[in-house]
Amino acid sequence: MRAIFVLALLAVCCAQLPAQFSFSLMPSLNVPLGKDHFNTGFGASASLDWALLTINNDWKAGAALMGGMADFPVDYSSSFSILQAGLGPFVQWHINDRFSLQAVANAGVYRYSWDSESNNKLFAGAAISAQFHITPFFALFAETGITGHSFSDNQPINNFKSGIGVRFNLNELLRPPVRLKGEKTEQFNIFPVSFAWYEKNAVAMLRITNEEPNAITAVQLSFLLERYMNQPSVFAVIERLDRGESLEVPVKALFNESMLDLTETVNATVQIIAEYRSLGIKKSGVFPMQMPVYSRNSMTWDDDRRAASFVSPRDPAAAYFARYVSSAITGTGELNIPGNVRHAAALFEALRLFGINYIIDPSTPYTEFSENAISLDTLNFPYETLMYRGGDCDDLSILFASMLEALNVESAFITIPGHIYIAFDIGDDTWRRGSTDIIEHGGKRWFPVEITVPGRGFTEACRIGALQWRRAGDEALLYPMHESWQIYPSVSHSTAGDNLPSMPERNAIANALKTEMEKFK
Repeated sequence: MRAIFVLALLAVCCAQLPAQFSFSLMPSLNVPLGKDHFNTGFGASASLDWALLTINNDWKAGAALMGGMADFPVDYSSSFSILQAGLGPFVQWHINDRFSLQAVANAGVYRYSWDSESNNKLFAGAAISAQFHITPFFALFAETGITGHSFSDNQPINNFKSGIGVRFNLNELLRPPVRLKGEKTEQFNIFPVSFAWYEKNAVAMLRITNEEPNAITAVQLSFLLERYMNQPSVFAVIERLDRGESLEVPVKALFNESMLDLTETVNATVQIIAEYRSLGIKKSGVFPMQMPVYSRNSMTWDDDRRAASFVSPRDPAAAYFARYVSSAITGTGELNIPGNVRHAAALFEALRLFGINYIIDPSTPYTEFSENAISLDTLNFPYETLMYRGGDCDDLSILFASMLEALNVESAFITIPGHIYIAFDIGDDTWRRGSTDIIEHGGKRWFPVEITVPGRGFTEACRIGALQWRRAGDEALLYPMHESWQIYPSVSHSTAGDNLPSMPERNAIANALKTEMEKFK
């Protein structure tokens, strides 16, 4: 019994090591072979198995430290008692989720006591067992084997042993390991301005592999980026994953508006949280990963509609500018010119009076970056363009569209090779019917405006915009803003209202509008 106690103590200590340890206990029936007057007896054994080598998902090999005792009744004498300890290799084969076979060979020293005689001798043996795994940490097994004990030169004592016992996987019992491997196979761009888009679109691709010795079920994978998410968001639920099976899944995330606080690109540490059941036991673990998150002004032109996220009728600076202009022209309307045209013209002229300028960004010019879908561009929010009093074609288009939308005038992006500008819904089916300057699209009539020429006036800007559309032919594309927002929702930064623009005089806006409207007569 002392040997069994020592093995149990070693088992608890070894369970803290990373290798796989299991501890087994088994009462046994012992049948002596070829020894006169020796009768069948009983015993008990214990074993500490150390899985040193995982060959594959089905096979493991290692070393077993064993101890045990046996007692054989002897005719006409006291019983023959054995206490033994040994060491040897084992190999284990997992047949399926619940069943496995194990073969072991061992050799060591035993001490016998018989009548008044006792001595130490050597032994060697082998056994095979079949296990039924009830849970990851507990199994029942049946074992049978044979052991040869040296006793005298011509009289060895051979023992056939069999029994049913219990086996505990100590690692699973004391510190259950998570054997679900996660590996990032592809990383996509993460742009804060599109934070809502990632609820349905992937930030990365993840390959998960089941390294448990059995199938796992109810697999749930969640994503968490602290501070920028209110809670982990579930991006994959897998009913079953067989042992050794791999599966690639898209990683999606439910970010919050704190993403818009990122003014610089960061290499963020994210957490992939895995939960699953292994033979009915719930397991969970966390895989940390590094993912780059770009600044709030960053974007690529792989999809021109992405820029719609920067267009915001809720931007306080843009909305303030637009409503001020609208109030400045109240009561100055021309009855034969649609209200949407008047509002667009007034906004254009107010921006000119405000001193807005077309400035080509030398570091990220649209003409170059729009031709390269993977190049990183920098776009301004409406309030930033007003604050800088200028921007390139994408910045000015975003600003003008935001102001139009703030006045409930639907807008659209127009893209031609190397350039982006704006069109707006005229809101009238009869005005200038048949004009080649008006674009018929989606059941609406759109008026293009070249926003990068504020000094040339609204009427001339419309003429230039229409001319560019016609010249581009099939390469010219129109993206209605409300349709683009279905994919890339509009966002607005919390600090956008900190610096409201100083506005031009109301009379100057009204007079400039009147001048431009005269040109349409």
